[in-house]
Amino acid sequence: DGIDALPADEREAFDLVRVQGLTQAEAAEVLGVASRTVKRRLDRGLRLLTERLGDLHPGHAPTDST
Repeated sequence: DGIDALPADEREAFDLVRVQGLTQAEAAEVLGVASRTVKRRLDRGLRLLTERLGDLHPGHAPTDST
């Protein structure tokens, strides 16, 4: 669900590199963008996933006091 909630560009980069196992250069070729763009999208996607799934971390303290 977390991956599906990513913005389209980040989800596509994540899928190609992390799920399908392509290199960033290969993913860039498939997407028609520069390798650096794939790296930025992947980094952003991983950051968003980390934020969204942070509550699964064993040491996570909830920030909502309700």
